[in-house]
Amino acid sequence: MAKGFDYSFKDRALHYTVEEFNEHGTPPPIDRHGQYPIIGSPDKATRKKLEEELSKTTQTLVAKDKTGAIQIGKLNADAPKENGLMVYNMGIGGNMAHPVGLLELQHLAHAFPEQAILVTNNAGSGGSSLYPREVIKKLRHTGSFQASGEWTNSVLRPIFETFDNNLSVEGNSAGARLGLGMAAAMLDAIDEYNLQHVRVVDPPGANNTHTLGVLTGFVSQGPRANKYAQSPYNPHKLGTLETADLANLFTAKGAFADNMWNLPSAMRRRYTFVKDIASALAAVQEGGDVTIIQPEHSEFATPDDMRTAMGHAARIAAARVFSTEEKTLRLIELSGHSHAIMSNKVGPNPIVTVHKIAQYESSRN
Repeated sequence: MAKGFDYSFKDRALHYTVEEFNEHGTPPPIDRHGQYPIIGSPDKATRKKLEEELSKTTQTLVAKDKTGAIQIGKLNADAPKENGLMVYNMGIGGNMAHPVGLLELQHLAHAFPEQAILVTNNAGSGGSSLYPREVIKKLRHTGSFQASGEWTNSVLRPIFETFDNNLSVEGNSAGARLGLGMAAAMLDAIDEYNLQHVRVVDPPGANNTHTLGVLTGFVSQGPRANKYAQSPYNPHKLGTLETADLANLFTAKGAFADNMWNLPSAMRRRYTFVKDIASALAAVQEGGDVTIIQPEHSEFATPDDMRTAMGHAARIAAARVFSTEEKTLRLIELSGHSHAIMSNKVGPNPIVTVHKIAQYESSRN
């Protein structure tokens, strides 16, 4: 892997390596190296069209037991139904109604024009309630995001069913942990879901730590995020984002305690992180995959930590239903980058490109 950081994306591409785990969980040699050009941006007219679509399709789904609600929006609704539904969970600071979140989603929809996309707004953002307290209690007690995944799935199920439950679950950072939890929760109803892909970016949890350790991972990104401001995709420089950097982390209704303590507390145990990966892998259909994309310089875990966790997950899944002939557990390591590649100072082009890489590598199997 490269040494140092590529804050300026000097060759306008992301470089990465790919490793695919067998059922023995033995960390394999690097399978291949890759390079993928960073996607371009939609023009102003396209962004406006996508903003209007998101606005028209935004609705709030209330849990049957009235314990809470999730605000959702749809993009590329006219995409072929046979391509299934991408469920996209933004990071802890994400908010689809905020200009930063909206710009990310416009780039995502532009990059996946043949893919219907369902966006979930973060807890406390817009019409989304906080997680029910019982869910938060389970998260903190177990360290598994299966509880939040199960609750989220129950609320979103009517949307899933319109696509015959043909799903791809994706997410970034805290949204990556939710994505793994959603997939893990589908295992108990595997015959009711048609889960094809789980593609998540730098989910915290690959090493044992404590709540303050997880918080340090989030807070320590600040200096690197500032260095990423030299990105050629910086929306402030390009004039595509004029708003101040108001992180949803601090503006979501009542979500400060959950975002700054309860969720990090649930991310501190490696074993339950491993169990979520194993359950997600067991839940995908034959020919499907769980792909984790980790920056080389992640603030949450080293690449070796992630390999160890994924190897353990592969062994657990093998004891259930897993065969490498049928399903793939894949690690993609981004060279020269950190978790702060998701910073709004970078611009949405690189993080959306990361999801394009995951799709591309899935298609090669």
